[in-house]
Amino acid sequence: MSLLPFRALKFEKEWDLSPLLSDGGIGTELLRRGVDRAELLSVNLNEPDTVLGVHRSYISAGSDIITSNTFGLQGNLTQSNFASSIRRGIELAIQAARESNREIAVWISLAGFNASDVLAIQDIRFEEIEGLESTGILLETCTSLKQAARIMTEIASHPSKLSDCPIVASFHFLESGKTPDGDTVEEIILAIGKKVFAIGGNCGFHPNEFVTLTQQFRRFSGSCLTMQPNAGLPIQTETGELKYQISPEEFSRSALEITSAGANIIGGCCGTTPAHIAELHKRLSSR
Repeated sequence: MSLLPFRALKFEKEWDLSPLLSDGGIGTELLRRGVDRAELLSVNLNEPDTVLGVHRSYISAGSDIITSNTFGLQGNLTQSNFASSIRRGIELAIQAARESNREIAVWISLAGFNASDVLAIQDIRFEEIEGLESTGILLETCTSLKQAARIMTEIASHPSKLSDCPIVASFHFLESGKTPDGDTVEEIILAIGKKVFAIGGNCGFHPNEFVTLTQQFRRFSGSCLTMQPNAGLPIQTETGELKYQISPEEFSRSALEITSAGANIIGGCCGTTPAHIAELHKRLSSR
C-alpha cells in the first residue's frame, strides 16, 4: 500500500489496548537463513532478495514497523562499501514497506557503532535515499547514555534530511536495571527523554525482565515506550551454531505482559523470528 511516515504513528494513552508491533531480529534471522556473520551488511549489496525476504516475512507476520538491516557491524567491508551497504539496507526496507498491501513504517538502525563508525555517519550520503524523510531512526542496543548522545549529535549535524527524522533511543540493560555503563532509567529519561520520539530497551537476558523495565520507564515518563527483548540467551551447539531457547508461545506471553506494563511498541531482538512476531500478533489481535 505505502510507506507510512514515521511521524504519523499514533499512540493511545491506553497503550495495552493498541500497541504497535515491530519486527524481530534482523541479523540473527539472516544468520538463520544462511548468511555468514561477516556478510551481515554486505548482504544488502550482494543478496538483496534475502534481505527483502526477511522484511516481507515480518510484514506477513503482522509487523507495523520494520527495521533496516544497518546495524553497525562492518565485517570485512571497506569504508566505501560500508556506506553503500548502509544506504542499500535502508532502501530495501523502504522498498519492502512500499510493496506491502498495508501501511508499514520503517526505522533505520543506526546503533552498534564504535567511535570510528560514528564519524563514518558523516560520510554516508543519506540524501541519495528516496523516502528517507518518511523514516525514523532507531538507536538500537545503546550501552550508555554517552553513546546515545554522541550518535544524536552526529545525526543533528548531518547535512542530509537525516536530521529531520524522529529518533527512537533503545538501550541495553543488565540484570541490575542499569546499562553496561551504569546509567539508570531515571538518568536516561532526564537527559534525553524530551529529545526523542520514543524511548525504551532491547536485547537483554529474558523477556520477563522487560516487564519490570517497562514499569521503571513508566514511573518516570509518559512518553512513547518501545520494548524489544531477545528470545533469551543463546546456547552454542556442538557445531558452533547459536540456538535461542524461548519459543514463540513463551515469548508472546511475556510480550503481552510488557504491553500491559506500558509499552506502546512491542517487538523482538536477537533470536526472535517471524514465527515469534506472528504468534504475538495473533495474541494481540485476539484480546
